[in-house]
Amino acid sequence: MVLLASAAALPLLALAAGFAPAFAQEADPTASGADSSGGGPPGLPAPTDTLLPRTGVDTTDSDLRNHLLSAFGGEPAASPGGGGAAAQQQLGLHLFKQIGVSETYTDNAGYVVGVARDAGDDFITEIQPALHLIDNTQRVMIDLNYAPTGMIYARNSGFSQFEEDFKGDILVTAVPDWLYVDVRGSVSQQSIFGGLGPTTTVQLSPDERQTVSSVSISPYITHTFGTAGTLAAGVGYSYSATDAPNALNNGTAIIDGGYGLGDYGSSYLNTERAFASYTTGEDLGRFRNRIGTDDSLYQGSGALVNAHRYLVTDDASYAVTRLVSVLGEIGYEDLSYPAADFAYRGPIGSGGVELTPGHNSYLLVEYRYLDGFGAAFVQGSMQVTPRIRVFGGYSEGISTYQQDVQTSLLADDTQLTGVQATALSASPLLQTSNFYGGNQNLSRIRRLDVSATYIGGRDTATLSFDDERSTPIGRQVGDLVPISTSGWFVSASDRHEITPTLSASVYVQYGVNRSGLAFEGSGDTLSFSASLDKIFTPTLSGYLRVGGTYVVGGNPYAAAGYEGLSGEETSVTVGAVKKF
Repeated sequence: MVLLASAAALPLLALAAGFAPAFAQEADPTASGADSSGGGPPGLPAPTDTLLPRTGVDTTDSDLRNHLLSAFGGEPAASPGGGGAAAQQQLGLHLFKQIGVSETYTDNAGYVVGVARDAGDDFITEIQPALHLIDNTQRVMIDLNYAPTGMIYARNSGFSQFEEDFKGDILVTAVPDWLYVDVRGSVSQQSIFGGLGPTTTVQLSPDERQTVSSVSISPYITHTFGTAGTLAAGVGYSYSATDAPNALNNGTAIIDGGYGLGDYGSSYLNTERAFASYTTGEDLGRFRNRIGTDDSLYQGSGALVNAHRYLVTDDASYAVTRLVSVLGEIGYEDLSYPAADFAYRGPIGSGGVELTPGHNSYLLVEYRYLDGFGAAFVQGSMQVTPRIRVFGGYSEGISTYQQDVQTSLLADDTQLTGVQATALSASPLLQTSNFYGGNQNLSRIRRLDVSATYIGGRDTATLSFDDERSTPIGRQVGDLVPISTSGWFVSASDRHEITPTLSASVYVQYGVNRSGLAFEGSGDTLSFSASLDKIFTPTLSGYLRVGGTYVVGGNPYAAAGYEGLSGEETSVTVGAVKKF
């Protein structure tokens, strides 16, 4: 409380930018929390000096080309019956409706741990209605997308399931140039233990997937005093939860040595946040300074009981040239997880350089001391050629799975682009991870994401590399056994327009996943997906897709007593989508 009182006494605190340091946001208008055209309300700042959210490309997007153009601030082509950024820029109410129906044949309905060993092949009927509501007025911006899926298994009726898929953002301008209210939320599914490819290449049973949901509401003020500077402050409340299968919550899922897998079970997090800062303006010429505070109180499961993070920082930037700026930060952090017996209270700081070679390109490189240790910090988004963009970053931090979920939610700027993209680097944002899973430990996490995209005349190609390592810290919480994880994967995709109404796509991923418990589990997986998409009319389209995931480097579940399970699946899907 002393820290909060001291921060509140600082004169004229302003917009708490959602990354470290604040000035990468200033270099790239598409990442500034305001419309790149100069209009629109200032966006909600994401939590300061946290682990960077995971960026990458969701190649399952049926309109990948327009998704990437929107994320990077480009002008997507109009799509029949579609929403996205084009509709986002138009005033008024827009409601897009569609329904999808598909039939899938899989040769392994009971994929890996927790299900019947001899489930065999099966036919799966999927029905997916979808509603996309966009309302864009001078005072209210609404973007709600709901697409649930009903899955009916013909032979293994116990695997039939209903999956939720929701992403929504509401931004209200209560008092122009002063007061705003941001409401956002998401619901999605992902694999529990990770090590897999995208969910479209694997038909997971209910025992193999978990539901991840999160919601936040944040009233905040922001006002610019001419060329003197910008003042902003706000509060926020976030709630996130993971709904895992019962077997992981009641202790029936046991591996060799008698250890349970409860740290992959259900969990939740309530976060109360207060932030404020003041950023100097043009009056100081090439010099810019931001003094601010960003404070969070956590109440959740596991290590998140009665935890908190208080942060006071002073960031400075000096533009040596138009292309090069020198950066520095000093501050104080109070980080405490009493349930895990981990805390850091002391100084923080960083120093580095930022390069801005173009209007929509920047690269930030620095070394920072945060959370009680020093590490490199890199993030950027570079337009290498008119058709090729490279983006990504490297960061380290103390975090948990639920905190990571909330950081990704608050870093999203869907309102401004029409697609999921991070305001930190104007790059596509991944809300969930089917490769890394949902480990609940308090950990030191090291994350590296690098992606390249090519948007040509008829081709949209991507190449991505992701590496993530987590090391448990503090003491064991309850019955949870700390788990170390490490993994990396490389993926490539290409979507080719054969004719204006016919396109083909292919996706390939190779990954290595390791987890340490009473044993060293490992799995090297190869995943692929290939499809043909045909537009029959402006409102009717169909597709044929073949996909598969194969454990090619041993069985990661053998040590858990599931050596008889098959670690591979191949599926074929035929489907159609009708828009109204």
